[in-house]
Amino acid sequence: MAYILDVERDDRTIKGLHRTAIPCRYSVAVIEGKKTLQLTTYGSDNRIVTGQPSQTLQFTENTALQLYRILRAEFGFKE
Repeated sequence: MAYILDVERDDRTIKGLHRTAIPCRYSVAVIEGKKTLQLTTYGSDNRIVTGQPSQTLQFTENTALQLYRILRAEFGFKE
C-alpha cells in the first residue's frame, strides 16, 4: 500500500509484459481534506487467498494530474 508523492520517468527498459493479468478497481474519497484516487489491484487466481486486495496506490489531485499528463503524452490521447 502506498501514497504516491511524485511520478517521475524511469529510463530502465521494460523487457516484456508480465505473465499474470489481474483486475484493477478504482475508488475516490476525500481524505484529510484532499480528494484521493485509489487504484487497487487484486491477486491472480493462482494465489492461496483469491479476491483479496494485493496492492493499492493513492493519488492526490497533484499526482493524478502528473499521471494524466504522462498518459496523454505517451499514448497520444486527445482531449
